[in-house]
Amino acid sequence: MRRPRVILVEDDRRLRTSLERLLPAAEPPVEVVGGWASVAETVAATSDGALDFDVALVDLRLADGHGLDVVRLLRTSHPHATSVVLTVFDQRHEVLAAIRAGARGYLLKTASPNEIAARVHEACRGEAPLSPSVAAILIEHVRGEVEPLVEVLTARELDVLVLLCEGAGYAGAA
Repeated sequence: MRRPRVILVEDDRRLRTSLERLLPAAEPPVEVVGGWASVAETVAATSDGALDFDVALVDLRLADGHGLDVVRLLRTSHPHATSVVLTVFDQRHEVLAAIRAGARGYLLKTASPNEIAARVHEACRGEAPLSPSVAAILIEHVRGEVEPLVEVLTARELDVLVLLCEGAGYAGAA
């Protein structure tokens, strides 16, 4: 199996350069085929669809815009590729916004090059690579959507809801 081909969208030049050097040597290795510091540079380099890559590692905060603009752009220009956020931000609203924008995964920059490379391989297999704290945020978000509904409905309202879900008509549920 060939090495996954990765692009980096990271405005911290030192970090981008380090990843360009370390990811090909990581275990499992990945091939870095491009790296840019801004939304504008990424648009210029990828908008024609000619660049072949499997995964885009995208920082959220870029000097000229937001990384989610890059994620949305790449969904259109490279629908076969996967975007994975690589950032320092693990707030709930950032995680949810990234997933809604089309990111398949969300990793924190505290991950080692080997961990990042392993998560890139996961993304290529169709998995959803997440840092553990990000997975916890998503679990709490899902729990928060379900549990309050149970808490605000009376026992009778829950019975009616169950009957409606089972196919009973309004009269039958009443």
